[in-house]
Formats: sequence, C-alpha cells, structure tokens
Amino acid sequence: MNNFDENNLTDEEVQHLLHVLKHPSHLLDLKKLTNALISLTSDEIDETKSIIDEIDGIEYWLHFYCGDPLLLKPKYSIHLRFKKSNIHLIRVDIGSAHRNPGQKRSREPHMHIYTNRFKKHDTIAQPIPINDFPNIKSMVACLESFLQYTNTHS
Repeated sequence: MNNFDENNLTDEEVQHLLHVLKHPSHLLDLKKLTNALISLTSDEIDETKSIIDEIDGIEYWLHFYCGDPLLLKPKYSIHLRFKKSNIHLIRVDIGSAHRNPGQKRSREPHMHIYTNRFKKHDTIAQPIPINDFPNIKSMVACLESFLQYTNTHS
C-alpha cells in the first residue's frame, strides 16, 4: 500500500510516482474531458477526474482548467495532485506567468514538478520538454501528452 509521505517526497519517489501506471477510476471521464476540449461550447472548462495508481494505492485528482477556451491564445493548466493532501505532483501551465525565486517573471509555457526543497512544493517552474509535449498550442494534444508523460491510461 501507500508508504509515501506526500509532504516530504524525495526526487526518486517523485520520478517513480510520475511514471508508475495510473488509471482513471471511471473510463468515460477522460472521454468527457476530451470532448469538452474538442467542442469548446462553454466559456470555461473546469474538469476534475479521479485517478488511481494501482501499484502504490495512491489516489490523485487530474484537473484541467481553461478560463476561456475560445481565445486565440487560451491560458490553461493541467495538473495531477494527491487526493489526500491536495498537493500537486505535476502541473503544466500554458499562457500564464511565473517567477521562480530570485528570477525574473516569465510568460513562457512551463511545468511544475513536486520538490521538497520549498514548503510550497510547486514553487519551481521549469521549461516544458518539447520532446514530451510537441504541441502545446492544442489543448487536446497537450492533454494527451500530459497523460502519456504521467503514464495515465484508461
């Protein structure tokens, strides 16, 4: 079962949790989210789905948010957070600004991966790896890349 301290994960534990196989608890939920992204019939997309890590017994929330998907360059975020503590394991931000400690503010697409070096575990942002996320201009393609990156499959 789950032997991880969500408030104090090591880098090795974070990498393990990112890459271990995860499944949505309801298979149709991901289809609903993808359909919402394709149809773009609302002013806002705000979907949260339950994800289960079958190996370690950890439950996550997979969340996708876009305030106005009809904008020419929409801002959106996708994240996977621990259901028990609400702490982010990983978050991808497209179109929003971020400032790492001691650096200038940047509007570049970025991702936050859990680190125990700060009290707020998603303090540090890093560039999105283009090889893993080749098309961040498409919300559907970025979601698919995120699911692949986090090894989340129905």
